[in-house]
Amino acid sequence: MKALTIKQPWAELIVSGRRPFEVRNWKPDYQGWLLVHAGKKLDEQAARRFNIAPSVLTFGAIIGKVHIDECIEFTPQSWEELKSQHLEWSDYQPGVFGWRLSAAARFEHPIPWSGSLGLFEVPDIEIPDASADASKAGLT
Repeated sequence: MKALTIKQPWAELIVSGRRPFEVRNWKPDYQGWLLVHAGKKLDEQAARRFNIAPSVLTFGAIIGKVHIDECIEFTPQSWEELKSQHLEWSDYQPGVFGWRLSAAARFEHPIPWSGSLGLFEVPDIEIPDASADASKAGLT
């Protein structure tokens, strides 16, 4: 299954369903299930903004999964219209993409894992019920 490393607290916001968009400056050539790997770094400004104590966050582990439904290239108008979903407070920049996410789920037990840049593969055998969950959702 594909995975993406995301700084905390952004990873937590995604698996909790509070952030249904991931913002990147590149477009994935993939739609489907994505494992959310919480990186080892903290975005301190975001943690303060969302009032999330670093002590409650997991670092350096796969903490959940989400489904990438589509990817859009933001325009100045869509950036503003979707601010309550992507949660970024910066101004619009050209060449920024929004990965529309759904079916966010936090794993009961985080899986310690080393992250990587970009999308990377994690063997399905390492993920509890990965294939069963995808089949039940009709997303395989």
